[in-house]
Amino acid sequence: MKRNIALALAALGLMLVALLSSSSSVRSQQVRKLVTFDTGVVTLGPNQVLRLTVASGDFNNDGDTTVGLREIKYEQGVCGGGACQLVNAGSIVSGPYTLAAGEAVSFGLVASTYGRGIVSSNRKNVRVTGSIVNTVTGETTSHIIMANTEGDFH
Repeated sequence: MKRNIALALAALGLMLVALLSSSSSVRSQQVRKLVTFDTGVVTLGPNQVLRLTVASGDFNNDGDTTVGLREIKYEQGVCGGGACQLVNAGSIVSGPYTLAAGEAVSFGLVASTYGRGIVSSNRKNVRVTGSIVNTVTGETTSHIIMANTEGDFH
């Protein structure tokens, strides 16, 4: 038993020496975390568009805000038992867009029935507004709350 422990310690020692004397170097890479704002699936009627507006919340001039958008369109699939499956009918990724302090960008998502907008940013203090707009009259028919829910459980 003592011999097994001695061999294990010797092997561990050799591995540590090999790791410490390795000629390879490890470089740390700064990972930027993206903050996500998601509308969830929204039902759009005829002549309606899902408009997402993103405003830079950074007025301290400590760097630009980067914003990207992913829009997903869904179609109704197989129905059964009172529920219908939604299938991905296509998605588009836009950006990245760079916003200086006080600037904003707006996106319009047009889907035949169901749509979803996902905004990602390098800053959590951006302001994202979702609205359903009638394209004929220009009237806003609904607002969607798009808070940064990072770390929240729902």
